[in-house]
Amino acid sequence: MVTNANVEFLLQILLILSGMAAKELTMKAYGRTDHANSNTTCHICNCSSFDQYEYVNCSYRQLKELPNDIPSNAVELHFEYNMIQTKVQLPSAVLRLHGRNNQLTDIFGMFNESCNITVVDLRRNRITSLPKETFACCHKLKHL
Repeated sequence: MVTNANVEFLLQILLILSGMAAKELTMKAYGRTDHANSNTTCHICNCSSFDQYEYVNCSYRQLKELPNDIPSNAVELHFEYNMIQTKVQLPSAVLRLHGRNNQLTDIFGMFNESCNITVVDLRRNRITSLPKETFACCHKLKHL
């Protein structure tokens, strides 16, 4: 039986895959390719370089926590549909954070003073409180 939840789930997968395909085409047009860095993150997750920036995708990996060596030049971090409960340590370069459908309960302190983040998607987690100071330094935040 097809339910709204099933349709929504499939649409989200298609959006992720289409975004990945568009990024790959762009990367190929500019002569860039995916690579695996020597760090743990890029052995567990999918890391892609474009210019001097990293795009890290750790989605759908049944992770309980993210590796602690996310590249410092990562501008986009995806960790959707895992079982992550602990706060994520973000490199200051991260501009877009996608971590919906996990088990996060507390995100206070995740965003440091050099926060340049513009997009935070943490839908469908277990966050029960959100102190107003959580995003105090995120002056460029456009989508929450």
